[in-house]
Amino acid sequence: MCLTVLSVTGALTSGVVWAADDAAGAAPSEPSIESAQKQCACDASAARLAGADEANALKPGSSAARVAFGAAQTADFGRTAVGSNATREVPIRNIGPDPVTVTDATIEGDDAGAFTVTDDSVSSIEPGETEHVTVVFSPDRDGTHRATLRLEQATGSLATADLTGTGVTPDIEVDREQLRFANVTDQTVAETFTLTNNGTAPLTVDALRIVGPDRAAFEPAASGPFTIEPGQSREVTVRFTQSEPAARFATMHILSDDPEQPQRNLWLTNTPTVARVSPSHIKTDRTHVNASVVDAAPNATQSLNISWPATRDDTVAIDALSYTPDRGGEFLINVTKRDEQFEGAPAFEPADGTEEVAFVSMDSTIANEDLRDVTITFRVRQDQLAGDEAPDDVALYTHQNGQWVELPTTLVDESRTHYFFETESPGLLDFATGIKQANFRIDDADVSVTEISAGESIDVVVRVTNVGGADGTYTVRLIRNNTVVDQRELSIAATGSRQTILTESFNNPGTYELYVNNHLVSNITVHGSGMR
Repeated sequence: MCLTVLSVTGALTSGVVWAADDAAGAAPSEPSIESAQKQCACDASAARLAGADEANALKPGSSAARVAFGAAQTADFGRTAVGSNATREVPIRNIGPDPVTVTDATIEGDDAGAFTVTDDSVSSIEPGETEHVTVVFSPDRDGTHRATLRLEQATGSLATADLTGTGVTPDIEVDREQLRFANVTDQTVAETFTLTNNGTAPLTVDALRIVGPDRAAFEPAASGPFTIEPGQSREVTVRFTQSEPAARFATMHILSDDPEQPQRNLWLTNTPTVARVSPSHIKTDRTHVNASVVDAAPNATQSLNISWPATRDDTVAIDALSYTPDRGGEFLINVTKRDEQFEGAPAFEPADGTEEVAFVSMDSTIANEDLRDVTITFRVRQDQLAGDEAPDDVALYTHQNGQWVELPTTLVDESRTHYFFETESPGLLDFATGIKQANFRIDDADVSVTEISAGESIDVVVRVTNVGGADGTYTVRLIRNNTVVDQRELSIAATGSRQTILTESFNNPGTYELYVNNHLVSNITVHGSGMR
């Protein structure tokens, strides 16, 4: 018996898969089903694929098989951008007289990690039917990746095929770190910078975004998206306009699909001041962002945007700092965000029950005494708020004299995933971000009588105080012998109190325990009618 399987894959060149049980077949001269059927001769002689050498021959009596994608026997996935993937489906058609089963499909070789089989279990293939093995190529670096696809059957190896693909990446270059504009009024001046793609794949510039309090004074001529081919460049013009003389500062975020540098910053100003901001040591539990300010102008408010793509999905992230230095010159700022408290800081235990979310430490070579008008813009991921919690419950704290002190915080914006807040700070300090919680306390739960006659009812007067820092809703339940018999839902503002009355009737004599939630109110004695 002789089994021949033909494999053809989309853009790949066609080839054949040969398998033999008791005998080997002669390879067809053309890689087609019809010719393979005609050329299948069952004898004990060695067989080989057209264009293959002696090492590829099928041995008599073996169950060996070969996959050939043309003479090179290679599945080439072509050029694929690093960070993306390319998919090929390998159809396996059984044109022999007996069923054949591929029990497993695996990837081997030094670059095996770049290739993935997404359906590694192929059912029995009946004569004349086709199954597919899907392989995904996901390069993690530039250059050629090579591996081997191995198909197995119950008795051993069925077939192999070489896999190859080339990883390519865009590589952005910005020819300068700042654009300095003439300090003019009532007219528009322009400066130009150049973007170059030094990579091996097309570079897509998704957006040119200007951020900062003075962003309205600057406008790019093109905001994106646009594409730059490998080895090509593009000039971008930025216009500056102001109606009255002032020191203006902004940052342009150049957002692209460069996997190593998805964001590049360009400093925009009409002063000599230059700021460079870069992230470093971005880990799961902490983030460091460093900023260096050169030729700082004294008494001129400056803004540093320090958000980066790698930090934008963080639970908490600092977006921007604004400050006015009393002295000029050069200084450094480091911003570190951690999920856990910094060593040496006092325990974060606010009296209102606020729960910690993240901690931020700011270190600078300029003293806080030389800074004023410090404003911090930060974001908190929306999924950190649940139930009755609202954006107004987010607060920023700094520790002073061994205690955490709440800073005035204002909600200024929101996105699909985050809330954005702004707060004024006495300096570049250590901070804790917290979410205030509602915390309820039953102050009173009283009944007017403890003995009644059957058929009568009693009222329980309940007073509840919200001792937490957030508004909330609390359900008061009257419980008799482990059964809820009455309840009220109370909405109570932070530090506020509310009173309600719960009622219960008693039809049968006996002694009953009454609770309000987990608070014992009293034992109620119920007498027979008229027996009190």
